[in-house]
Amino acid sequence: MGASGWCYFAPYQQDVSAALQELKQQVFREGLYERPMDLYREEMGQAIDFLAEQYKDLPAAARVHTDLFLSMARTAMRQPRIKRRARTIKELLRQCGESGTHSILDIDRISDVRGLSAIVPLSSEQVLDLFGTDQPTHDTVERWSQRIDPLGAEPLYDRWEGIYVVVYKDGQPDEVYFEGCSGD
Repeated sequence: MGASGWCYFAPYQQDVSAALQELKQQVFREGLYERPMDLYREEMGQAIDFLAEQYKDLPAAARVHTDLFLSMARTAMRQPRIKRRARTIKELLRQCGESGTHSILDIDRISDVRGLSAIVPLSSEQVLDLFGTDQPTHDTVERWSQRIDPLGAEPLYDRWEGIYVVVYKDGQPDEVYFEGCSGD
């Protein structure tokens, strides 16, 4: 499937770890994450049937790859089912395994150094360079979040990592912006 980028604004707290944990609880409560494949079984079955119908009249030589894909998809559908939706983030992460949730739920902690499942603060130099101020506003950060990084640019984070920056309103900390990438 590939990794997914994600970003969130959360109410400011001096303890950014607490802000992260509260945001994760909100994301989990609202279901704003990718669920394990088994939870979409009915929708997947309908999509496989639709594709099979669309490709049935193609010449056999052209159907080699589509038939293989449909066969693999049907095999995946026969894998053991997850009996119920997760009741906790920890249970959800177990259900998702290495695929992850493609959300901030895949992040464990705030850290001072980049690392797997960690969010790091942008340095004061990075904040000035990226936003032109040491007190970026919501609008400034939101516009920046929609950027397309140039090819060859040094990434701010790798897969299963992220960054955060404090966002200001009227010269006071107002929000924490979290951004990262996770999932396979």
